[in-house]
Amino acid sequence: MSRFSFPALSRSARRAGVVLATCLAAASMISCGGGTQAKRFEPQSFVVFGDDFALIKQDSARYNINTYRTGSTTAYTCNSQISWVMLLAFDLGFKFANECPDWNAAGDKVAVMLANDPTTVGLSASEIDTAVANAGANAVLTTINNNRGLLNDKTLVTVSVGRADIVKAYFTYLQTPDSATLSSLVSQLKTLGGNFAAGLKPVVSSGARMMVVLTPNLGESPLAKSDAANLARNKDALSTLSNAFNDGLTFALTTNGYTGQQVALVDVPRVQKSVVASYSTYGYTDIDTSACPSPQTVAPLCEFTTLSDVNVLSTHLWADPTHLNVAFDATIASTAYSAFRNHPF
Repeated sequence: MSRFSFPALSRSARRAGVVLATCLAAASMISCGGGTQAKRFEPQSFVVFGDDFALIKQDSARYNINTYRTGSTTAYTCNSQISWVMLLAFDLGFKFANECPDWNAAGDKVAVMLANDPTTVGLSASEIDTAVANAGANAVLTTINNNRGLLNDKTLVTVSVGRADIVKAYFTYLQTPDSATLSSLVSQLKTLGGNFAAGLKPVVSSGARMMVVLTPNLGESPLAKSDAANLARNKDALSTLSNAFNDGLTFALTTNGYTGQQVALVDVPRVQKSVVASYSTYGYTDIDTSACPSPQTVAPLCEFTTLSDVNVLSTHLWADPTHLNVAFDATIASTAYSAFRNHPF
């Protein structure tokens, strides 16, 4: 059975299953191309840390477009609008049994969902502060440290974080949109990303293998394009801030003694850039506006029946001002699975 052939995944999402993965390649790490494993690592446990980019809530809600379960108006199905972590878990033989009780695909082993819930992804100052407090880089590190007992040398961990911190920095920039402000915020985000990477040491010290999934480039998001009068300036600033966090994280991974047997990098912004450059090839017709007509600030961002045109599931790259649409999740999952299989864990 094809990895993406179970519950209704859009044709566009399947076409968009581009495999563009990378691993950490520095003097202290083994590159992707070097050799094969004497014995392939096959995880017996799968633990997901991160923020709203990875979260599945107890009612199956994700920060994307969701559909109600049959006969319910309070819980959501995991069998449509399938997120990248659900697809990756399926690839690895796991399922989120607690968060997705209606999951009808295979998977014998239970995955553990420990991603932080920002509780709001609204764009007011108070909502942004709440998201940072609940699901920013420092909050995610706290969750990781509080759950180290779950990790061992049979565990695969995914980590994804950054959206809330980057959004907060962007709105700080907009208050004084000059080069000095941007430079200061870039420095702060690089430091934050670097500190986050350094704080991941307990994960690899447990013997677990870790996949670090970089946060998307928000400089291409509807948020960055919401002010036509300052379009170029804002896109550049938000791209710069997104890159700053990711670059700080990546650089620290290569300089803090992590090895290629411990850590793989999933370069989502690189894949995103490739798709944006020729988006029509992947079935997208809109890379600028949100698929959700009136996005909520909680999960889900909108419910399927509220869509005026169901085709937006596959034609729009973004679900709301800062979240990629579900069609792109197949691309992320394919990239992550390729990174896992090709990496010398």
